[in-house]
Amino acid sequence: MSDVLVKQYEDFCKGIEIEQINVIELAFKKLKNPFNKKDELIWFTYNAGDASYNHISENKLAIFQKYSFDAYEETKTRKGEKRDDFFTLEATFELVYKTENEMNDEIFDSFSDRISIICHPFFREILSTSLMKSGMPPTNLPLLQKNLI
Repeated sequence: MSDVLVKQYEDFCKGIEIEQINVIELAFKKLKNPFNKKDELIWFTYNAGDASYNHISENKLAIFQKYSFDAYEETKTRKGEKRDDFFTLEATFELVYKTENEMNDEIFDSFSDRISIICHPFFREILSTSLMKSGMPPTNLPLLQKNLI
């Protein structure tokens, strides 16, 4: 990162204030009951997608972060392994910021790492609650750690 960009990023971070965190899309499906066999393993995939942004007004900015989670079983067949999904969840968060400085793509590339850190606890809660409401045992995603960011 160039010295000019570092200065722009620092100025941007000093002049930004979060106003709202909203869930703007949420969908989960229970496709079947898991644990058909006692010794079957359950697999999970979790993905924090790319963030994006949009200027709402001169001093307001909306940032969007998508997440997805799948729970599935893998079974061996004659043709290889078969993935059998039993639960999927997708969520999109909108973070509304009040800002004194303008966002651009270069600043956003550096700033976007913070978005998944901010949204992760909210996604963890939604996942746990959705699993319980669908009659399955809750699963807690781990806290974010340095090597996961």
